[in-house]
Formats: sequence, structure tokens, C-alpha cells
Amino acid sequence: MRSLGRFIKVCVACCFIIACDYGNVIEIQQKSEYYDAYVDSVTKLAPVKSFSNWKQMTKKHDSLKNEVVLVSKDLKKDNAINELIKNNSKTFDTFKISSINAFKQLNSNDSIQLLQKRIFNLPSVDLRYEKITQSNILQSFVNFENFLDEYSKSLSKADWRRVHIIYDALDHRKKNISAKISDMDKVEINKIQPKIFALIKLNDFFKSQ
Repeated sequence: MRSLGRFIKVCVACCFIIACDYGNVIEIQQKSEYYDAYVDSVTKLAPVKSFSNWKQMTKKHDSLKNEVVLVSKDLKKDNAINELIKNNSKTFDTFKISSINAFKQLNSNDSIQLLQKRIFNLPSVDLRYEKITQSNILQSFVNFENFLDEYSKSLSKADWRRVHIIYDALDHRKKNISAKISDMDKVEINKIQPKIFALIKLNDFFKSQ
């Protein structure tokens, strides 16, 4: 339904094109939909998963936006395409600000800081996990698994929410440095992750009852 709505808006806007052929209409529609879909996908990300990639995400957003601007340059100023560009730019910028603020708030949470230190046995960490590299990423997952094995029964509902946030951040860090992780370590990590994730989801279910 949303795609249909976008298609209708784009087609209406294309009525204002000066000397525009059918191929141009299709190109405008496609690039507008790519741009709209990208912004939609970004705004569904959690703050932890989006914060570390804002530079790349902003670059891609600007590229897709500029492509729409370029192919629709013959449209009149006040039309559906320009409205789409304006709304998506505003949505992206608003989410970026709220995501960064949410990340900073999470990272300043003393309870999360303490829990991270207990899990990873590091003197100081934040949710970007820049101190976790290809050389200690496997040990970080091992520590995570060992922590849950030992303390899972004593964690509160709030602690499990923090555990979930920390796991998402660690998984995101793994993906960011994946190219540098050895194949052997990847195999071991892939054995550990399902166990951790299963425990988290299991406790998400029971704690929500």
C-alpha cells in the first residue's frame, strides 16, 4: 500500500515535467522509491546499531537524495517529488539526532557500564566497543557466554534488557570488523552466538509474562 502511494505521488509529480519522456518517469519513480525505502529502513534501526555507522549512512542518504534531485531537476518547484525529498530529509535528520542522543544516554547509564565491565573484564568500555578488536573478539563472546552461564538465574528483568543491548552492540562490533577476524575465530563465534541469543530471547519471553 505504501509503495502504491509513493507510485501515485511520483506519477502526479511527473505530470509537471517539461519535455519528459516515459523513461524519465520510470527512472524518477525508481530512484524515489529507493530513497524512500532507505530512509524507512534506517529509521527502524536501534540506536546502538545505527550510531557507529552514521558517517556511512549519511553518505548513502545524501547520494540517494542527490540522485532523486538530479533526475527530477525538470520538475516544478512545488510538487510531490520535492515534498518527498523534504520529508525524507527531515525524517532522516530527526532520527539521526534522536539516535545519537539515545546512544549517549545508554552509554552514560551506570548500570550498563558496570554490567559491561563484569561481562568483558575490561577497565573501561562503551557501546562502540572500539577496544574489542579482531584479537579479542572471540574472548569477548566467550566471556559473555560464561557470564550468562554463571549469572543468568540472578539477573533482573532490567539487567536482561541491558544484556540484550550489550549483545546487540557486540554483534554490531563483530560485523564491523568481520573482514579482520580469522576464519577459525569466526567458526567459534558462530558456535557461541546462538547460545547467547537463545538465552536472551528465552528470558525476554519469560520476563514479559
